[in-house]
Amino acid sequence: MAAMATPTTLDLAGDMAMALDPVNLARAAGFPNLDTYQAEFLRSPAKQKILLCSRQAGKSTISSLLAVHDVLYSPADRPALVLVLSPSLRQSSELFNKIKAAYYKVAGVQPRQDSAISLILPNLSRIVSLPGPFFAGPLSTYRQQALPAPAPLLFNH
Repeated sequence: MAAMATPTTLDLAGDMAMALDPVNLARAAGFPNLDTYQAEFLRSPAKQKILLCSRQAGKSTISSLLAVHDVLYSPADRPALVLVLSPSLRQSSELFNKIKAAYYKVAGVQPRQDSAISLILPNLSRIVSLPGPFFAGPLSTYRQQALPAPAPLLFNH
């Protein structure tokens, strides 16, 4: 007879599943039915990623899930920095609110700091949301090679 799973082992198993596959994190955050392109985007090991989609296709949702996955599962000796850049305060706030909602649904741990423009996690990973006319282009996510730790940028236009 198998040992009965305790809540701790169930939490550990769920956390491991989310760490290994960001689609599991999406499910835990309330997005059980991702489109194929969304699941492929989350699972892609590519260093640079671009989404070219129509309006209301889920770009912000998928980007926010990827950001949460990156910060939650970065090692403490290499904390992640995710910058969320948008042309306006409204757009920046909307995307950051999606990120925070996903984080609080799946994290199970309070951040060290939660402000209107940033989250700092216990592993020292950070998400910072900045409005301003930094660029002109579609929403994209990519990691910069030059930094010692992965630093995804989420551009929201």
